[in-house]
Amino acid sequence: MDLQQILALNVMVISALALAGGLLQGTWRGAGLWLGVNAFILAAGAILLQSAPNIAGTVIVLLFLPLVVAPALLARLIESRVQQLRMKDAARLARIAAWFHPSSQARLNAAMLGAQASDNLSEQIAAMRRVQVTAAPFDRLMIEATILRLQNKWYELLDLLQANPQLAQSSPSLYVRALGENGQLDRMTRAYDDAKSRLHPGELAVTQLCMMAFSGRRAEVEQVLNGPLASLQADSRTCWMAIAARAAGAPAEHWKPVFERLSRSAATQSTRLAAARQLEISQAQHGAARLDDLSTVILDDAAARLHRITSQRTARPAFTPVTWMLLAAIAFGFILSEMRGGSENLRTLVELGALWPPYVTDRGEWWRLVTPLFLHWGPLHAIVNSFMLVVLGRACERSYGSLRMGLVYGHGGIASTTFVWWLAASGRSDPSVLVGASGAIMALFGAIAGRSLVIWLRYRDVLDGKNLLMIGVIVALQVAVDLSVPQVSLAAHASGLVAGAIIGAILTMLTKGEVETQPP
Repeated sequence: MDLQQILALNVMVISALALAGGLLQGTWRGAGLWLGVNAFILAAGAILLQSAPNIAGTVIVLLFLPLVVAPALLARLIESRVQQLRMKDAARLARIAAWFHPSSQARLNAAMLGAQASDNLSEQIAAMRRVQVTAAPFDRLMIEATILRLQNKWYELLDLLQANPQLAQSSPSLYVRALGENGQLDRMTRAYDDAKSRLHPGELAVTQLCMMAFSGRRAEVEQVLNGPLASLQADSRTCWMAIAARAAGAPAEHWKPVFERLSRSAATQSTRLAAARQLEISQAQHGAARLDDLSTVILDDAAARLHRITSQRTARPAFTPVTWMLLAAIAFGFILSEMRGGSENLRTLVELGALWPPYVTDRGEWWRLVTPLFLHWGPLHAIVNSFMLVVLGRACERSYGSLRMGLVYGHGGIASTTFVWWLAASGRSDPSVLVGASGAIMALFGAIAGRSLVIWLRYRDVLDGKNLLMIGVIVALQVAVDLSVPQVSLAAHASGLVAGAIIGAILTMLTKGEVETQPP
């Protein structure tokens, strides 16, 4: 097995997934460089596999880490710091991110976060005005919208967004909030429904928070704040809960003291202004939010999907013992094979239990349908499969529970080795030695795919369909890799995938109140 080739192909698959995800997102502005970088990784990998296969994996990893991994991790950290209103930290991280992706958009983002690092709103606005002078025309509009948001001038902001449809389309969460702040609730829900398929997870959560709060859906606001936006700054969380209580028609004593306290002593001036504005609104608007039938349907659908996703975080414990036990078994198998003659020695692997079809057929060594799942050819094979087991195993175990996850893994793995043995025993393929947990791991992915299919058929939500489409892209890429590497068993992967999908679909259909698993 060519380790450099395997390494290069696995990295290229990750870039292909990132590229596919960006294209499926449907939003191009600000993502051009990200898409271009991943396209470059794919092109460089293809060229290196042809011209320098002996170093292809190493070179691709050295390109992938600074161009893809580092910016992606920094983006997550920046988003978290912004939610916590730690703008100075966010600005520092954004400046570092601009070193890796030195685009005008990255520099603008760093400058805007730096401008918001001051505790004084007037200083923030003055710094943004300085950035605005040299910005491109569209970026000037974005900066103006940010200034109006910080000043809590939602009437003016809504006018700006409506006068510039491209700006509203590129900032859907801001547009949804502006409509909600101005009491245009039916338009708010429709704006969310139109934009939801284009939103990345973080922006989707923010948009759902705004929509649910202004609609008086207090339970859903709590779900968002305790789920995807759990790191939101404390004063902001309190303010959103009070907005939801007022919109739900709660008595003034339940929310008015909260706004009064926040207007005096919130950590940031922007939050103090937001609370003061809510007090002004409350004087003329005490009743519960009123929505038409279509808005209610949109809210109910969003609430149902939100419940399915956020329930997953609390339905199962964070600890996943079966996943870690399987990882320990793989590590033990690898160490044992190294001690007994080497993990790249065929004789050693066969002696330890690798699948050699003639031994199963002629000697009746049926245990060889299980033991190959814990043996691997070389360290890279073991590391890649262990990493995938951590990603997919923990997701499945949290969704299905430990026993069911073990059921999927075991049955999927045995189905894959049994199918490979049957192909050789029936003369449909030449016998070869098979080791690796890939078939069982593909069964875990198949279980996620099976569940996603059942959920989409059950609810027909566009976001569920988008998840299913992404799963299809992953399967297609895996098939392409399997066909590209002769040493990889497409039969084992395909049979494990199908077995896992069938088991996952059955378990999902048999379980009431099923929660959802997001694509890894």
